[in-house]
Amino acid sequence: MSLVVRVAVAIVVALATLLGGYAIADSTHADASTALGPGLVTVTVDIHYSKFSVSTVTVRQGTTVRFLVRLLVATGVAAFASWGMATVLPGYDDPSHLLALLRLVLVGGANVLVFLVLARLMRLTEVNEVIDTVTRRLRRPTTSSR
Repeated sequence: MSLVVRVAVAIVVALATLLGGYAIADSTHADASTALGPGLVTVTVDIHYSKFSVSTVTVRQGTTVRFLVRLLVATGVAAFASWGMATVLPGYDDPSHLLALLRLVLVGGANVLVFLVLARLMRLTEVNEVIDTVTRRLRRPTTSSR
């Protein structure tokens, strides 16, 4: 299978998943009278330790949900960067076990790094809260027993 066909199939699967999820979510809230939109609507939803500040947000068809778009962009760019790195690194066709492990660490690390940098730059607050929590716990002073 050629490279172009594989990329096209990946894009079609991602779009189908996105549209399927949107259709399911839209059908469950079709009768809501307090729907927001259409157009660009900003809704602030705070998350603190996996607890949302609102229980539901209902939007009309055609409403732009900013968080989903920013998250999709960050994920797509990170995936494209790691795919590009994976095709450039040696051992793409027939890697040994050691080379495969090295490729996994490098490509996976690059993917996570690019995603986290983009999430920070795009101000994805949910991702930033997780990063802040982890870095705060890593910086905790060690307690020594006397």
